[in-house]
Amino acid sequence: MIGLTDVINIKTTYRSSYAIKADGTVWAWGDNIEGQLGNGTNIQQLIPIRVVMTGIADIISNRSGTFTHALRNDSTVWSWGINTRGSLGNGTFINSNIPLQVISP
Repeated sequence: MIGLTDVINIKTTYRSSYAIKADGTVWAWGDNIEGQLGNGTNIQQLIPIRVVMTGIADIISNRSGTFTHALRNDSTVWSWGINTRGSLGNGTFINSNIPLQVISP
């Protein structure tokens, strides 16, 4: 098994963990009941898996928890996970297990 390499940033919560690699991809593992791992499922992951960000890379920062936000180097913000209070910024209260771009007013 090959370890996770080229990590430039890491965030952890009491339920899940996230790593940003030098190539701008985001990797996540741990609990996933609210879809906070962003891989299109709600299944717990015991090893790092790549966050599904179709056409999206170049992540430079992230904030992690039961909902997660990622900042791209083009200044767009993407979010996924629990959304019961509209915290994903996509105009709904629906959870998302894939990253969605935050809507700009």
